[in-house]
Amino acid sequence: MLSKKKILIFGLGYITHSFIKYYRKKYRFYLISSHVKKSSDFYHLVTIDNLNKYNFDHIIFGSSATSFKEITESKLFEFLNYSKKLLYNLPKKDLSKIIYLSSSAIYGFSSKPFDENSDRQCSSMYQIEKNQIESLLLDSNEFRQQATIFRISNPYGSIGGINSLNGLINVIFNNYKNGKNTIINSRKSIRDFIHITDVISCMDYALGDKFIPGVYNLGSGESSSLESVIKVFSNIYESDNFLFKNLDKTVSILEIKKLKKVFKNFSPISLKDGLKNFYV
Repeated sequence: MLSKKKILIFGLGYITHSFIKYYRKKYRFYLISSHVKKSSDFYHLVTIDNLNKYNFDHIIFGSSATSFKEITESKLFEFLNYSKKLLYNLPKKDLSKIIYLSSSAIYGFSSKPFDENSDRQCSSMYQIEKNQIESLLLDSNEFRQQATIFRISNPYGSIGGINSLNGLINVIFNNYKNGKNTIINSRKSIRDFIHITDVISCMDYALGDKFIPGVYNLGSGESSSLESVIKVFSNIYESDNFLFKNLDKTVSILEIKKLKKVFKNFSPISLKDGLKNFYV
């Protein structure tokens, strides 16, 4: 019987927690986290000082400076330095793949679809952070051949009770569950939404031998106005708990041809089906 691949997870957030819970029987997980204090049935807690005790097969980099309540320049600097220390203290013997969970937010907004060569923005702390970590991996001879960067659109959904308090659709569901209104800034704004099961299935595929490391947009390829999201949600759940602000329309559309070329079986869940099956 083959032993389970060992994966080091940096940061226990919405996506990494979902991945751990869904694939806990397939992989053996180890976790570095600033807020988790002990191991669980799903993962073994490690520190940056005892990494040399292990030979990891893969690392999934999901931590973000947004875990701080307030992102300041000093906190961002501290986070980036810690990230560098982590990467350069990794045992390299068996390390095969590195996945970094970046964001489509680095592109900003445009009426034209973004591909992986589109210009990136550095006007916010979040964009600066994502660009810095991407560069740390892609500009390094040591990590470039192993690194896969996923620029993820707007993930939503819940796996085994793991949910996010961020992202429009997640907020809508949380408010719906608690009988609260959801404030929508602009019903005309357009986004790409992707169900969490599609995100983690791509991550799992990227850890396989057939996947070619590189930079990939990870979205559904389906553009939806916030107005259409609300309409579909309202029809399914008979809810009208929405308040609207009249702000400018913003557009963020992802081109995912590159991902589909290497992951030929990737067939993202439609928004309608994703909303129907929010809980998995």
